[in-house]
Amino acid sequence: MEINTFTAIAIIIGSGAILAYISSLLKQPLIIGYVLAGIIIGPILGFIDPVSNQELIRLFSEIGIAFLLFSVGLEVDISRLKRVGLIATLGGLARMGLSFSIGYFVANLIGLTGMQPIYFGLMLSFGSTMVVIKLLSDNKELDTLHGRIVVGILLMEDFIAITSLTILANTNNLAHIIRIIPIIRNLTLLFVILLLARLLLPLMFKQAATNTELLFVLSTGIAMIFAIIFPIIGFPMSIGVFLAGLLLGNLPYSVEISGRVKPLKDFFMVLFFVSLGLSFSLVQLSMIWRPLLIVVLLALILNPIIIGLITMVFGYTSKTAFFSGSIMGEVSEFALILLTQGLVLGHIDNNFYSLGILAAIITMSITPYSFKYRYMTYKIFKPALRMIEKIFRRSPTPDRELKPRGHEVILIGYDRLGYGILRRLIRMKKDFIVVDYNPDVISRLIEHGIPCVYGDISDPETLEELNLKKAKMIISTAPSMRDNLFLIEKGKKINKDLIIIVTAQTVEEALGLYKAGADYVILPHLLGGEHAGILLEEVGEDLDKLIATKIQHIKELRLKKELHPKHL
Repeated sequence: MEINTFTAIAIIIGSGAILAYISSLLKQPLIIGYVLAGIIIGPILGFIDPVSNQELIRLFSEIGIAFLLFSVGLEVDISRLKRVGLIATLGGLARMGLSFSIGYFVANLIGLTGMQPIYFGLMLSFGSTMVVIKLLSDNKELDTLHGRIVVGILLMEDFIAITSLTILANTNNLAHIIRIIPIIRNLTLLFVILLLARLLLPLMFKQAATNTELLFVLSTGIAMIFAIIFPIIGFPMSIGVFLAGLLLGNLPYSVEISGRVKPLKDFFMVLFFVSLGLSFSLVQLSMIWRPLLIVVLLALILNPIIIGLITMVFGYTSKTAFFSGSIMGEVSEFALILLTQGLVLGHIDNNFYSLGILAAIITMSITPYSFKYRYMTYKIFKPALRMIEKIFRRSPTPDRELKPRGHEVILIGYDRLGYGILRRLIRMKKDFIVVDYNPDVISRLIEHGIPCVYGDISDPETLEELNLKKAKMIISTAPSMRDNLFLIEKGKKINKDLIIIVTAQTVEEALGLYKAGADYVILPHLLGGEHAGILLEEVGEDLDKLIATKIQHIKELRLKKELHPKHL
């Protein structure tokens, strides 16, 4: 019985929608629903029309990978990668190197041969950008310290994954991987494309930006042109569309382009991940259970440990290290793209391919729960983590860290909101000290002669060192409600007259903090409107006052950029 392309697409999208909906009800990533849909309908399509089914799988995989990588390129901000610091660059490279090396060694130990140990190591080398960003966004933690660390590492991993695709596409055995020609060619081509971006694309899109339809057509057209040209000159199609997205994503019109392309990307993403499931066969499970168990355990346990240790080595607390690692224990969608490429190139067989799909499903299913219960897990392992922290964590300010001496005002957290409060405290000539658990922030504050101390308010020892009995006011810009509740409880117990001002993300959180005893709760997302209202009252229609305010604002922004360059 023959099945036409439209019917196959209808079955794929329909089943993907149903399973994705079920996944969302179970608080699971949608990707899992898509892959499970493919596993379920695979035998049905194969029974109806086995020949056409294989062709459809290949076609949908290629189209899906193309648009998925194009969208990834659109979302990668090169300037942001420059700002995330050493923990994202050197730390990210160290994490990938360690994970790959351990995975490669274990794969050889359990008898994997040929190119399979390389792909085994690569499966452990990348975190899932889709899963991690979704979890951080849902929990309003994208802008937390551990959120910024993880996002920075993921950006670096995306670049390495694309480079891996290029190298693997130009080799058939391990000995050829060290050949430098593909790498030089890739860098040369990247230079040429970036040069073209500076000269040609801005001119084209300046005109296209005035017409949303033309903006969409031109963006996807360039992606398709790159997809055609790159295989001709010896590169995988996937590299071409990624670089096309990278070029367009760093134009001034990137937000509009991304918004227009996103629905198309979402559609083809469904095709890609369902097609992964279509390639899976349950009868292979008996042959892959041993390496499957090993890769799952390594991803869930080894990767968080590696990230945690590296984070501590770069000067961050055990809490930040633990939270950073708790969300990076999954086999990523990029690993699946690499496996798809490896299957097409003949580097791996169907059994190993199915191993990767199952590992991704299992680890992506567990990650949301390990992240959800991270506070409870952290409490269990906190004593051991504190001991490890003393061994691995370097001092953020060697021989320069200040000791609290009973300050009048304690400001917890310098990031963004804390900066504005700090400037006011200086103008008011208050006796204050800043507490922050980001070592880079502490180093910059000390360089500018601002009283500060390295510490975490969720740590009772930090509160003891701050000498709250002598303090009159404590202001917390920390976004965590748990930490602020702990601060209110301990602070009022130590000093009942202490004025405590804390920060909340939602109205519901603010009411809960007031109920717990907070004297005032700051809601950052409401401050902008209140500030604008105050400005209107003070300035009115007086242009001279507005210009004077503007000049002062520019001075403040430049000073903030100098003090806090990485997180603007």
